[in-house]
Amino acid sequence: MYTVIKAESPRQKRAFFSLSRACGYSRDEAEYLRLFCCPANASYFMALKDGRPKARILVWKDAAYEKNIGRRTAFFAFLDGDENAFALLLEAAQNAYPDAEALTGPVPPDGSGLFTGQCDRPCGTDRGAFTGPGDAGQTQALLEAGFAPCMTEACFEIAVPAVNPYRAYAGRLSARFGVCVQKARFGLFGDGLSRAAYELAGAWQSETALQAGRIRRYISPRFSFVALDGNGRALGYVMTLRGRPLLRVTTLITKDVPFRPAVTLLLLDALCESLIQSGIMRAEASVIDVNNRPSVRLTQGTGARETRRYVRYYKELT
Repeated sequence: MYTVIKAESPRQKRAFFSLSRACGYSRDEAEYLRLFCCPANASYFMALKDGRPKARILVWKDAAYEKNIGRRTAFFAFLDGDENAFALLLEAAQNAYPDAEALTGPVPPDGSGLFTGQCDRPCGTDRGAFTGPGDAGQTQALLEAGFAPCMTEACFEIAVPAVNPYRAYAGRLSARFGVCVQKARFGLFGDGLSRAAYELAGAWQSETALQAGRIRRYISPRFSFVALDGNGRALGYVMTLRGRPLLRVTTLITKDVPFRPAVTLLLLDALCESLIQSGIMRAEASVIDVNNRPSVRLTQGTGARETRRYVRYYKELT
């Protein structure tokens, strides 16, 4: 018999995060979650059995998201532990915020944008952040509670070639179309990823631009680049996140211009050359929407191998 409680005291919250090791997270991961995964005004729910915590879920609302997107949405993460308690935890999550119009997740509570969703197959230590090492129990509980898949992210592993295949074309294409690729600086008002996200994704009206500002501290500027035209306007960017053991190429966005393939190639050339010079042999790329066939083909064209998928779920509450 399980009892669901809301962890409110410091002692109860310590118990909430102490479940990380029992749920399969490494010591470093558990420490990271404790330090950085505490959204403001979050609700921490634990399922107790014989007085001991056995499973958990974290639920929160995001004021910045509501302001910019205009929808009262609650988010959840950490649906992990004893799967026999998942139904009760999901019920508590749906009732956590009476004014919420929808509940969606799993999403990372640190705002990093690292792997959102529930993995569709067992993936051991190669799981995405905040999804836990298992998958069957979470997925089944979500479906039985009336949640539906709303986004699928496909993850690919890329073997970095010994010789940059784009280098032979990059110089000619850059001269022909007047495109300059430079390393991205990420400053709120500077020439860098913030500006590129602003110009390409529709300013702060776009969820993409909103998330870009949050994941600033996770970005590796050494492997992130912006493509500019002759007037300094952004034509595209590739953004890479720090990761262990693999770097993660999380976003490649280009403007819809006639020479868009050239912009893409020039960005890939800069990224590939930087990886080779750094001695990095493997990287990871993802395609947020598996129905985005051009992005899938572009990723597969690098010789990438799909390793897993993550599914984010959504449920209307009102």
